Amino acid sequence: MAQPKQQGIDISQLSLEQLNTFKQQFEEEVQVLSNSWQQLKLASARFTDSKDALSAIKTENEGKAMLVPLTTSLFVPGQLTNTEQVLIDIGTGYYVTKPVKQASDFFDRKIKMINDNADQVAQAVSVKRKNLESVLLVMQQKIGQMQGQAEKE
Repeated sequence: MAQPKQQGIDISQLSLEQLNTFKQQFEEEVQVLSNSWQQLKLASARFTDSKDALSAIKTENEGKAMLVPLTTSLFVPGQLTNTEQVLIDIGTGYYVTKPVKQASDFFDRKIKMINDNADQVAQAVSVKRKNLESVLLVMQQKIGQMQGQAEKE
């Protein structure tokens, strides 16, 4: 199936008001996408921390006292009783019991998916910033032309 051609806008033909509207739109989009990128990076770090925590689940640690993380800042005392199975949060409040290896594989898949999405968002941010820079450059040129004409009069 043929993809439709995207039509570009010659921003040099736009008025300052129109350029300002585009500038504001690009600034908002850059802000939203940047926030999304940060949230994805935080999620990736949380899954990486969870995967790293699996390294403590060893047979030699069975029966040992430990602090169990309930949140990132709340830990409760506990004891490691089962080194074969772990309870993991698969999202939206659902938890499943998985063998340690399957849990590690799950975290690897989630980390890869999140990092891939973060890369796509970063590329989108880059494109939006370039668009914003182009609009700002044209705005500066138009303002310079207007000032030049005002000085002539």
